[in-house]
This record gives sequence, C-alpha cells and structure tokens, in this order.
Amino acid sequence: MAKFTDARIRDAQEALSANTLAILAVREMKRVDLARELQANGGPTLKTTYNILSKRHPPNLENWAYIARALDVPLWVLLVPGLDQHPEILKADGLRRLVQLVENYVACDDSRRREAEIVAQAGAIVKRSSK
Repeated sequence: MAKFTDARIRDAQEALSANTLAILAVREMKRVDLARELQANGGPTLKTTYNILSKRHPPNLENWAYIARALDVPLWVLLVPGLDQHPEILKADGLRRLVQLVENYVACDDSRRREAEIVAQAGAIVKRSSK
C-alpha cells in the first residue's frame, strides 16, 4: 500500500519541529536533554527523537504527544505554524497565556468570539503599521 503524504502533514511536521526547537532554545535546553527524557519515560529512542526534530522520521501522533508532554504543553501548541518566530510567546508564561486564550475563545458564544477576533485583528494591524 502506498504511503499517504499530504501538504498538511508536512506542514504539521515542519511546525512541530520548528516550535519544539524554539521552545528548547528559549528554555536553554539541548535536543539531547529532550531525547533522553523521552526515552527514559517510555517515549521514542534518542535516534528517533533526533529524526523527528530533523523531519526525517514519519509523522507519528504518539511520538508527538510524548514531546508535548515532556515540554508540558498541549500537542496542538506545537502544531501552530510560525509560533517559533515569537520567542516571547514560547516562554512559560506566554505559552500558558496562549492556551488560556484559546480555551477562553472556545468557551465564548459566537458574538463574543467575533469581538475577540476584531480586537486581535486590530492589534495585528497596529503592530504591522508600526514596523
């Protein structure tokens, strides 16, 4: 049977690798530290972890979940495209705030979500125009 490949899977793998490496950098951790922790806790081997972070290992949700757990973040956080470009968000408080923001957004009714979207859009416009 042919292996299924899709741009969305490649994009997720790219985001996971970039975001994981960026979180490690912010925390001043090395790949080997993460790899050893994963292996010690029943996760992927050292080699597999290195290959995941180098995008040379086929995507595997279970391995990705081990990485998220080791970094103490929900898995979806590691899949957010471009998050690696914002080290201020990748610090512990920033990640906590991001998770809380999404949880609050989901808990709102539709009209409140729209208000939140307008505020976020306005903030992005102001930031872009100040560059």
